[in-house]
Amino acid sequence: VNATGDITPSYSYLDSDALAQVRRCIEEAGFELKVIFLMRDPIDRIWSAVRMEERNLKKSGRVLNDDFTSKRVLEYIESQEQMARSDYRSTIKNIEKTFPSAMVHYEIYENLFNKSSIKRLEGFLGFTIDEFDFETVYNESPKVPLSENLIDILMPYFEIQYQFCNSKFPKTKELWRQVT
Repeated sequence: VNATGDITPSYSYLDSDALAQVRRCIEEAGFELKVIFLMRDPIDRIWSAVRMEERNLKKSGRVLNDDFTSKRVLEYIESQEQMARSDYRSTIKNIEKTFPSAMVHYEIYENLFNKSSIKRLEGFLGFTIDEFDFETVYNESPKVPLSENLIDILMPYFEIQYQFCNSKFPKTKELWRQVT
């Protein structure tokens, strides 16, 4: 089986018209299109993005203040683009408006790296993934805990996403933070 994929968080903020245009282009090129939408705990997603940015800036030689990540998280929640990447409710609405359910597979990041998740993905794709290395981690951001204070600040921004995902994907109740 020949297969190719394209992945970017930027697709998250395409509206249904833009997704329909992407669909037309891919199908007109003769490809069978399948959509895989991977969701991560919204607060963990934004924290990971900030840590990855910090890692990349340090690699490029930038010297950062000790409070860089805390300040950057607060800047991210003011960024429409960054917040759209965790607006799963809107993204899923746009996906479901554009693609029939048979073309869409939803997965939870925290549940992705196990055999049952890969089996579900194989069933959706229609072919076997011969080798999957569950041990090697690529492009990992530094492991730094998020302070409870920042979690308390972030939660109101993402509360609706947690509620939506808890309802649509009950597994998130076990895998993600819970709204109090």
